Amino acid sequence: MSYTLPNRASIHPTQSFHPQLTTLEVDGIAIVGTSNGHGYHFQIFLYNRALSCSVSFDCHPTYDADDPDKARVTIDFKPYTWTKSQNASSGQTPPSTDAFEVKLKASTKVWKIFNVLFDTLKRDQYRFTGGLGCRHWCAIILGDLEAQGYISSSATMKFESWERTKYTEFGAAIFFLPRIQGNFYD
Repeated sequence: MSYTLPNRASIHPTQSFHPQLTTLEVDGIAIVGTSNGHGYHFQIFLYNRALSCSVSFDCHPTYDADDPDKARVTIDFKPYTWTKSQNASSGQTPPSTDAFEVKLKASTKVWKIFNVLFDTLKRDQYRFTGGLGCRHWCAIILGDLEAQGYISSSATMKFESWERTKYTEFGAAIFFLPRIQGNFYD
């Protein structure tokens, strides 16, 4: 099967990703936040546990002068399943959250998920709110995978519970709840 990502400025596949597009099968999804000094920036990792690799989706604002809140989704191949949490000294912000992880119901070619997310649903067409809203974008993707039957029907409820736990663990200053929401555009 030949598949090509949509040719839009809001999608940025890296060179290391291209060879993996049509062949890589994934069997799970992880959502991980990494500290950016004042909060957490969240990314999605569609992973293959047996091969210990993943495809990351990093949805971030472009910060372009015309529309700084317009998103760009960088898609990259990673030689690991997801960013691992590290311990921090007492009183310091941990470098990353633990992963919220969900298994796919069945191993799936990554291009099939991309087809749904970027061709059908156009999930790259997102606008942040003052540069914030990456966790909301990740939650929407999780909900899309749930609605399409790739993951269990309780995944979004479990993610919301995970968010409440992390809010209690990290505090309101760095883990915002309710989550800040951006919006999608046509």
